[in-house]
Amino acid sequence: MGHADREEFYRHKFNFARMLLDDVASASPKSGDKIAIFEMMTWLVDQEVFVSEFVARGVHALSLWWDDVEARPYIDERATQLLKRSLSRLAKVERTLEHRGKDDVASEVKAISIDLSYRAAKLLGG
Repeated sequence: MGHADREEFYRHKFNFARMLLDDVASASPKSGDKIAIFEMMTWLVDQEVFVSEFVARGVHALSLWWDDVEARPYIDERATQLLKRSLSRLAKVERTLEHRGKDDVASEVKAISIDLSYRAAKLLGG
């Protein structure tokens, strides 16, 4: 595979990733649905798609979802499990970005992770 072929492959890979993220975002208009955007972003990172814009969109969507959860009068077990899983996945994204040398994005993710961890502990009484 030549250099031009690799370039073409990566161009298609990133365009496909953008389409996936856009589709999930379109299907998730409510704040309570935004967790799907975050989950798609983490999946893309798992597939070695490291685009700062995608990470920012995913983390922002997680924050919007989290705001929605905090505003609920009652937090059910499913939301609690999603909170915990999201924090774990966010930490994994941070480590992956650090490992790949994307320190600027990783530090932003870390700051948000710390904030959300604090808010989760407060919310869940821990």
